[in-house]
Amino acid sequence: MMSKQARQLTHMHMETVGIDFELGLCKVKPLCHQLNQHTGKSYWKYMRVKKGDSVVTVQRMAFGMASDELVKKYEDKKEKFLMGITQEFTQQLRKLERAKTDKLARHDLSEMQKEILKLHHEGKIHKEISKLVDLEISGVTRHLQRMKKWGYETDKQKSSRESG
Repeated sequence: MMSKQARQLTHMHMETVGIDFELGLCKVKPLCHQLNQHTGKSYWKYMRVKKGDSVVTVQRMAFGMASDELVKKYEDKKEKFLMGITQEFTQQLRKLERAKTDKLARHDLSEMQKEILKLHHEGKIHKEISKLVDLEISGVTRHLQRMKKWGYETDKQKSSRESG
């Protein structure tokens, strides 16, 4: 198990306060994250370090700027990472758009399907439709379900018998 001091070291945040390009320094504010276990409230406090016999609060630090080679390697990795995320996002978006388009796409109906849909909109029940088109009731139901999946309106409350 990590000691309290080791845990504090893993909860650091370096906030950039300025960059001195002439001297090649990056100035930061080192903050430690502290969480009150009883209230759940989160605090950011300045880092404290032991110096000799006393404890010193560190409010600012300065680091040398990264070399051009390191910056280039970082930028290359960042670009590769972002391109991967962008491609993945684009693929997922296209997939969702395709699914939406497919759902809205109307399939050409056969003459029998057109007749079943017309009779259904007139308010006929499945048993009546099955007799008129010479098909079993399950076949009528299957055709109406398929047409609903294709985006055609097949809800009973929309039929003329119930609305009239």
